[in-house]
Formats: sequence, structure tokens, C-alpha cells
Amino acid sequence: VQAWESELTLWQSTVEQLPLNSKARFNLGNELMKRGRAEQGLRLYQEANDISFNNTYLYDVGMCLALSLNLSNVCV
Repeated sequence: VQAWESELTLWQSTVEQLPLNSKARFNLGNELMKRGRAEQGLRLYQEANDISFNNTYLYDVGMCLALSLNLSNVCV
């Protein structure tokens, strides 16, 4: 599989090559969320936040939890 085959494979490859890159973990989490893989996405958001604290990560973690609990109707 080529790294640039899809957004998912691009970010998977980047995380493998640069494991301490919080932005790569964050973006991989986004790609997993788009594919309905909330548990994995949440884990990657947490890892990204552990590497480099950022309020954007916390917002996306909250959204991830809301979506995984089917609470999207309460999000503004």
C-alpha cells in the first residue's frame, strides 16, 4: 500500500515514521473518525494531546465522545 493512496494511509505512514508528531496522530484520529472508528480516533486524539497539549485536541475529543455516545444533537 502506498502512503499517499488515501488520507488514512498517508497519516498511518506518517505516524509510523514520526511517532512523536502530535499533528500526524491528530490527523490520523480525524481520518478514523470519518470512517466511524471512534474508539481508535479517541485514542489517537489522547495520544496527540499527551505529546503536545492543544485546546483543539480537547474540542475534537469532546466531539468524538459525543458522536460515540450518539449525543451529536446536543453539540452546537
